[in-house]
Amino acid sequence: IEISPESHAYVQEFAKRIGGSSDAPKPTPSGAAIILDYGPSDTIPTNSLRGIRDHQRVSPLSSPGLVDLSADVDFTALAEAALAASDGIEVHGPVEQAMFLLGMGIKERAEMLTKGSGIDNEKKGRVESAWKRLIDRGGSGMGKVYKAMAIVPESNGKRRPVGFGGDVATS
Repeated sequence: IEISPESHAYVQEFAKRIGGSSDAPKPTPSGAAIILDYGPSDTIPTNSLRGIRDHQRVSPLSSPGLVDLSADVDFTALAEAALAASDGIEVHGPVEQAMFLLGMGIKERAEMLTKGSGIDNEKKGRVESAWKRLIDRGGSGMGKVYKAMAIVPESNGKRRPVGFGGDVATS
């Protein structure tokens, strides 16, 4: 299995800043963190280390210093690290990027960008293909492979963030 102690330290710091900690209580939890990356939702990543060079997968050891190294994110471990760091937070997700972006209104935003008399068909086509690529769930599509996870102040389950099953609240 692959373990990333540095990523655990980051989410622990996010959690403490949002919800406080026993060492540094926060009178009113505030803020939020959204983590977007690729990896499985509910399993521990194994053997996911890979090298990428010129947009192609290569051996991670093929050209040290010239190959980008990548590995899947263990979202379960990140959620556990955040929850252990602060009682003042809750974690939502991970959810597939498609669900997150659709919940955030990507389709409606794309429609707004392509309305109007000054928008040509080429730009409309680029906007349309771009947002659909982000939510594509087929095969190794970005909408399925990438995940989103939120760390927010504890609300006793009273509210879910938009993009994670919650609605936009209007008052």
